Amino acid sequence: MLFFSELIGKKVTLDTKRYVGKLRDIIFLNEDTPRIIKIIVQSDARRLNEIPIVSLKRVNGHVVVSKGTATQSGSNELSAARALLDQQIIDLVGNKVVRVNDVVIQDTAQISISGIDIGILGILRRIGVEALVQKTTKLLHFTIPMQLLSWGDILNLELSHGQIKIKQREEKLAKIHEEDLADYLEMTNIKNAHTFINSLGPKKAAEVVESLTVTYQVEVFQQFDHKKGAELITLIDPDEAVDILLALDRSKRDKIMHLLPLKKQQELHRLMTLSRTPVGKLMTSEYFSTMSNQTVREIFGEIKRQTGEFSSLGAIYVLNRDDQLVGVFNPHELLMQNLDAPAYKFMIPEPTVVLLTTPIEVVIYKLLKYNIPALPVINRDKRILGIITIDDVSELLLKKIQ
Repeated sequence: MLFFSELIGKKVTLDTKRYVGKLRDIIFLNEDTPRIIKIIVQSDARRLNEIPIVSLKRVNGHVVVSKGTATQSGSNELSAARALLDQQIIDLVGNKVVRVNDVVIQDTAQISISGIDIGILGILRRIGVEALVQKTTKLLHFTIPMQLLSWGDILNLELSHGQIKIKQREEKLAKIHEEDLADYLEMTNIKNAHTFINSLGPKKAAEVVESLTVTYQVEVFQQFDHKKGAELITLIDPDEAVDILLALDRSKRDKIMHLLPLKKQQELHRLMTLSRTPVGKLMTSEYFSTMSNQTVREIFGEIKRQTGEFSSLGAIYVLNRDDQLVGVFNPHELLMQNLDAPAYKFMIPEPTVVLLTTPIEVVIYKLLKYNIPALPVINRDKRILGIITIDDVSELLLKKIQ
């Protein structure tokens, strides 16, 4: 077993002992078994020469080759230095995104890349202190474990050129956190990102898209056909979906909206209309409300059914029979009540509210003054349109502080 870092910079000579240059890179085929087909050698005149791997005689203190002419470059040839080293790779075993610190080379009859090193030893090896550190740790009676991943256990979108074969890996990918996948996608090109998302199941694809930045979300949606776009929009949080739809061009947005279920269309149209005011843009529709005559037992049941996808639940809003906001209480207050107690008995009446037209400065003032996690946004009929949280205004708040 060899490591790429052990070859880089090595002197290369012909078997006649004539100096050729120094090894700078290896070229491999992007296949299930990534065979190495040539090495790149830089002469003292800084000229790069390709030498076929069949000309390689041996590797000891330096690299010895025989005379030979490299084959013509093909579309599936890749550079280890550019395509692998220091790149972000999906570890399908550890269910995470990792960094390539070194490349493992199998130096048997068929020389190929057998895996990658993702551990600290890979870094130490590259800076030339691995042996010294290993010797020191041995004296201290502990060892640094080697962290290698085999070629079959990694996924690199850049290597795939859009031809990602991950159906058999979908179960493993589903275990990787969507935010890690999103970060990884944003470092690759949009074509590969589009292909990757298309290959995931609808729910996982929607979770990954939600974790992308708005700019990248829009780029990805521009690549989708209208049917795929509509499928994902139905699964994405409505507030997030509105941001994406408003950023798309009018024609694309209308075609996607036309394919949505009528109820979903109405919900998104309502949110897009509300987003025309500063409060409406920041407001979220992720809130929980209950009727004033519902008991604690009934409320617990509704919370379990309705809030499974909520990121948090800071307040429970109480409505009357006309769906008007009449009270509020927090989950802790709910836990302290008798199971048969109706909401109107322990709610705080006449909660602090804001309107769509309320200035953002006033919203921030009320959130801070009353030390509450969120404010309900109501219309003139006292019906809740959504809520605005301290997180929603945090960026604006930080700007004011600075």
